[in-house]
Amino acid sequence: IEILQEKEQELKRLRLLWPPLAPILSNACAWGKKTACEKPLLAAMLGITMWPAAVVSATVLTPVVVTDCFIQSAYNALAEVPIVRGMESGAANAFQIAKLNIVCAKLLLKKSLRIATRQVERRGGVGKVVQDAAGWTLDRALHPIETVGMTINGIQYGWGALQNLLNQEDDLSSNLQ
Repeated sequence: IEILQEKEQELKRLRLLWPPLAPILSNACAWGKKTACEKPLLAAMLGITMWPAAVVSATVLTPVVVTDCFIQSAYNALAEVPIVRGMESGAANAFQIAKLNIVCAKLLLKKSLRIATRQVERRGGVGKVVQDAAGWTLDRALHPIETVGMTINGIQYGWGALQNLLNQEDDLSSNLQ
């Protein structure tokens, strides 16, 4: 039962650091060594051609890998400290919420596209919708005073709705106290 509980707790945590770089580089070098054994001529040609990049990479990556190893070992040593456990648990929860938001956004997009397609079909097709939009735009351009009045009325309505919402929140907070 304890093993099951430990695995369940590990599933609720999300590692806050990147994966260690040393194993990734080791796998890349192993691929190069294997290929060099199978095709030595190709390996020699690549070595002659790319030696400057290899020297620069080795020079730059050595301190990066050493620093990464230090950070990873320090993180692993502190992994069971309650603060780190709490941060990992919080990160796992945030990750799950982000995944839920993505799923909801996809569903909303699909539903919106389906509704938009139905509305376009109901209005007579894309050509008719474009024609109506062009007519409305031309009408607004030819009647600028009405357009300004409609804009002001829209802003006033939005401002009033925002004030009502804020007043309702104030009423709710005062009722809770």
